[in-house]
Amino acid sequence: AVVSTQSTGNKKRHIGNNIVTIVYNDSGLPYRQGTIKGQCNLCDVIIEPQPNNMNLVSLSSLKTTKLTDLKPHSALLVSNSSLAGIVRQMAVNANHLCQVSNGLNTGSVPYNCNWLERLKKIQKILSRCVTPMSSPTPARRETLF
Repeated sequence: AVVSTQSTGNKKRHIGNNIVTIVYNDSGLPYRQGTIKGQCNLCDVIIEPQPNNMNLVSLSSLKTTKLTDLKPHSALLVSNSSLAGIVRQMAVNANHLCQVSNGLNTGSVPYNCNWLERLKKIQKILSRCVTPMSSPTPARRETLF
């Protein structure tokens, strides 16, 4: 089967544009940050397999991000059965921390949760669409007779 070029291009467009990158490093060598190129890579969740069905999971951030809460020496030893859930939660929390940090560093409004952002957008749309009615007009009733 031939894959269309446009669908492949759209699929690859998202690769490398993540704030948090999850890396499975089974090379036996230390992971060098910046190996995976991208425009937004600020933090890496690094998974290194260990003996006895265990994995060493650590976070590391770029020095330019000033994320002092993400310390490269903090690592977890996690079993294979718990790995997916813990790594996913670490990535979500690191993403949130990076967004808050970027908002504070750039002087813009810090990141809010999705529900608060959605509420603000709904209120903005309502303020544009709803105009106060000064005097209500009675509905006209037309008869077909």
